[in-house]
Amino acid sequence: MGGSGGIADGGGMTTMDASRDTGPTGTGGMAGGGGMGGMGGARGIDAATDGQTDTAMPPPDARTDGTTDTNQVDAVTGSGADAAPDAIDAGVVDAMTDATMDGAVDAAPPAAAGLRGEYFDNPDWTESKLVRVDPVLDFAWANAESPDPSIATDAIYSARWTGSITPTATDTYVLCPFSNDEVTVFVSDMVVATDPGQHTSRYPMMGNLTPIMLTANQAYNIRIDWFQMGGTAEIRLRWASGENATCDVATLIPSSVLTPAP
Repeated sequence: MGGSGGIADGGGMTTMDASRDTGPTGTGGMAGGGGMGGMGGARGIDAATDGQTDTAMPPPDARTDGTTDTNQVDAVTGSGADAAPDAIDAGVVDAMTDATMDGAVDAAPPAAAGLRGEYFDNPDWTESKLVRVDPVLDFAWANAESPDPSIATDAIYSARWTGSITPTATDTYVLCPFSNDEVTVFVSDMVVATDPGQHTSRYPMMGNLTPIMLTANQAYNIRIDWFQMGGTAEIRLRWASGENATCDVATLIPSSVLTPAP
């Protein structure tokens, strides 16, 4: 021991903080001498507590738990890297990653436009075979074809489309199905167009055609029931607007104003 109450060191340990040491050989201080020879090479005292920069070893982990972080980058050589970041760092990185990625990964995809189409292997809307979203109604099938491989190619089948229609302008509209065979169109549960029985595609239709006032940006429920009873099949849904609109000038209803039923 070098001074009164002091601990001698062989030269490895740095001097304690000035607030706890009255000098190199003062009482209660640590003086150079020879008491704790093995401690000097083990680690230094943090510069934040001893007022000096320790050039021999990197400072203890910032958690101040008195232990050395074995994953810490070497303070002297600048070499090395965290092979396994501690739990605190990992939590921060994970949180940042989640915050960055969530917007892209968790964002809901845009809803499909069109109408929900349900296809049946009978002409009376029984024996459902297929449900899909059809962007527009603009179909034609030859005698030996069908809407889907799950439906027999005997040209006897039916379909029902449901969803909503949202016009972009307030006006009087006529909805014009162009079909082979029978078709009925409902808007807000009201029949607005029919062309009954077996027939070729035709205008004018032989059934009902009722003009309807629709308000811009307001969604209206729509349903189309159609069946095919042999031969070639066709179903197209068109519309025209204006006080004296007729199906002769009707155009295909675009997918942008159609939303499928759930």
